[in-house]
Amino acid sequence: VRRLVAAGFREERSPDVLAVRARGVVVAPAHGGPAAPEWPSAAQVARTRVPLAFDGTGVDAAELPAGAGLDDVGPTLAEIIDFDIPHPEVRSGRSLGVAGGDPPRLVLEIVLKGISSADIEARPRDSANLRGLVEGGAGTMDATVGSLPLDPAAVLTTLGTGGLPRQHGVVGAIYRDDGGDVVDAWGRTGQFEVTNVIATLGDDYDERRGQRPEIGLVGTAVHDLGVIGGRWYLRRDRDEVALLPGDAGVGRQVRAARALLTKAPFGRDAL
Repeated sequence: VRRLVAAGFREERSPDVLAVRARGVVVAPAHGGPAAPEWPSAAQVARTRVPLAFDGTGVDAAELPAGAGLDDVGPTLAEIIDFDIPHPEVRSGRSLGVAGGDPPRLVLEIVLKGISSADIEARPRDSANLRGLVEGGAGTMDATVGSLPLDPAAVLTTLGTGGLPRQHGVVGAIYRDDGGDVVDAWGRTGQFEVTNVIATLGDDYDERRGQRPEIGLVGTAVHDLGVIGGRWYLRRDRDEVALLPGDAGVGRQVRAARALLTKAPFGRDAL
């Protein structure tokens, strides 16, 4: 528990005092729903075990190595699309070595918020597609989030940046900014203030390719922006973003994703 809490802590952004419960789950009242941030407890470590799978063009089928983490997703996707991430030394994540063949023209990333491997294993009838990806591609049910508290804002930014909260700085849905004020993660910030301390894969890919790549997001909260970023470099990013209401069901999210893929030229060129 201490190791996970340390990975989720960044000095000056995190609280000065963190209490860890022995058991039970405490959820912030202002953040209801299945993906609400959960305060750390000693009994919560099992919920840091999550599924992770890669499949399709550019991916070799393989069992992911033990200890694979969500911070490895960004570096792995970078290798799959044949892109060298600048400054890999500032990130804890490393490529999982599953890239093979020609790079894909489109990467579709599907994120299950607030869902652990235990949740999926308890409902096998609802997870046939996911289990098929894990078994037929490069996957595992034993990946790790890598940090506590279990807060979607922190975890999704880990996916986007390839670093843990102690590195990327988004320690939760709310955190303290450089002036000591409490702010909402990925909410409105000052002109020269960035939410994430290290860039996302989307940030770097856009910058190195002259904003030519098409990068988009369908999400249900502003902190979902942690997956793609968009605020690291000073000039305005042109990502396609559709933020739905927090209670939008899976069907509505799928329809929005299809509409976004149709609207923008995703996958229609070499980038």
